Formats: sequence, structure tokens, C-alpha cells
Amino acid sequence: MLRSGRRRTPAVLANKMLTAMCIVARTDGYVEGEETRAIRYAYAKLTGQTLSDQKIQAALHGAPAVTSAADLGTLASGLNEAGRQTVMRAALLVACVDGEIQEAEYRVISLMSQALVVPAPQIRSMLQDFAGLLNPPATA
Repeated sequence: MLRSGRRRTPAVLANKMLTAMCIVARTDGYVEGEETRAIRYAYAKLTGQTLSDQKIQAALHGAPAVTSAADLGTLASGLNEAGRQTVMRAALLVACVDGEIQEAEYRVISLMSQALVVPAPQIRSMLQDFAGLLNPPATA
């Protein structure tokens, strides 16, 4: 799912990853427990540091509302391709963790993929990694 490296994640990447995860978590207007746990898990896996509840709540409160790719203008700055993919993967984890990607989450993920310059085939590959988190479609 998430790949942890031998080296510690740089602070810039860790902060952008946290921001992206919080943007996605807040998108549908309600932050669920699974989303908070996913934020904590992804952050710890990639940085080796544990986030307190207070830090997560502060990050959620500070996450901007996103209505266009321009709202995410600085998300990719200072990141190489691997960093942008890490941020996207963390955001997708939060979107998938409650079993389905809501329409509002899908819109934000789409805008985020544009801002981070992560092409659709890579997004699909990342989603396949998280397929076990998604509920199967209902059959008629």
C-alpha cells in the first residue's frame, strides 16, 4: 500500500502529505474515525513519527477548501515525482478507507492529481493497491 523508505521523510513532504490527507478527509463535510486512523497510519508509516489527536485536528481545521486546481497550487512545489506520488497515494488512502470514494472526494482527488501532475494510469494503479478497502458495487 504505502511504501516506507529507509530514510526519514523530509518535513516538506510530510507536511504536504498531511495537508492532502486532511483536504480529502474534510471534503465530504464529515471526518470519520477511519479517516483519522488512516491519516495517523500513513503519516507514521512514511515519517516514523506519530501524530497526536491535537495535531491531526489542527491539520484538519487548517486544510483549505478546494474548488479548483488553483487551490492546490503549492501542493506540488518543492516535490520531485516520487514525492508527488507519495502525496497522491496518501490522499487516495484516506479517500478509500471508508469503503467508497464519495463524489466530492472524487472531484478533489481529480483536482489533486492535476496539481500534483500524477497521470490517470498511475492513479488507477494506486487505486488497485487500495481495492481491498473499497466496497464492491451492489449487484442487481
